[in-house]
Amino acid sequence: MYNWSGNVLANAINGTSTGIILKQGDTISVVAHGWVKYGLGDTEWASPDGPVPNNPQPPSIATLVAKIANRKFKIGNGILHKTVPVDGELILLFNDTTGNYGNNSREFQVEVIIESKYSPLQEIV
Repeated sequence: MYNWSGNVLANAINGTSTGIILKQGDTISVVAHGWVKYGLGDTEWASPDGPVPNNPQPPSIATLVAKIANRKFKIGNGILHKTVPVDGELILLFNDTTGNYGNNSREFQVEVIIESKYSPLQEIV
């Protein structure tokens, strides 16, 4: 089992590297909390699961996502016991629209647990 915990800055356009290299078939869990500001207005606040209800955004915008091998996956407030579909480094990202990261502030606190690593049995020949 491998654990990572850290902060995901809302203004980090490339996300936050966890240093974890995942393999297809690994099982992970992620838990996130906190509030970020993604604009200049008083209503532009988001939890990892998305923006406050009085300022809706398109699906997956203003949410916490995982980026693995340049593909994005929904994380929100968390996922439990999910199988990784592709090989690659786990990057955590506040998913905002292109060109709008500069007015973001604050961070999410995130914990990642790699519950099992894909490790096939070696066949005896």
